[in-house]
Amino acid sequence: MSPTVLSDIFRAPFPQNFIEDTLGYEIAPGDVPPDFEEGLLTALSDYTKDGARTEKIIRLRYEEGLTLEQIGKEIGINSERVRYLIRYSQRRLREKEYRTLCEKGYAAWQEELRANVEKETKPLTDPAQVSIFRLSELGLSFTQIRALENIGIQSLKDLQETPDSKLLELKRINLWTIKQLRGLQEQMEELLAAGAITAERLETSIN
Repeated sequence: MSPTVLSDIFRAPFPQNFIEDTLGYEIAPGDVPPDFEEGLLTALSDYTKDGARTEKIIRLRYEEGLTLEQIGKEIGINSERVRYLIRYSQRRLREKEYRTLCEKGYAAWQEELRANVEKETKPLTDPAQVSIFRLSELGLSFTQIRALENIGIQSLKDLQETPDSKLLELKRINLWTIKQLRGLQEQMEELLAAGAITAERLETSIN
């Protein structure tokens, strides 16, 4: 994809121009997901170190039409770093995990994530698995696992006592991850209610 110039940016208002530049083709104004902006920060925070800063950079470029140099001066970084952050964000948004946000919007994207969780979460039929079940087996990345460890989540019992609001404050932890963790928690609670495992087993480390 060729670099976007200012004249191209103003061919459509934000976020239509940003979505078009990201996907690489023009879309009709009526096809712009009305809740795209609602999910943009969520997506950026999932795969960038500072989602709020990256969102500001994108808005300064596509909503206010600032040059890379002007954005760099306001943010405190050089223009090439600004260019990289924009291009990196767009490359990630084109990936399957995030593309639905651009094409159908935030609600559709979240629904797709929930459906993926339901499809990929495997039921635990053997109670003996409880003592050896690891966060890494949930498909979590190394950084996600370390983020959970840093707030003291070492067992399923710890997870039960941690509210979603606290989990959402963590870098690299999004709604998809939380749904995945809660799905595991629900399976454990069902086994506990059925008498298949004891309360003590829930304290077994899963890291």
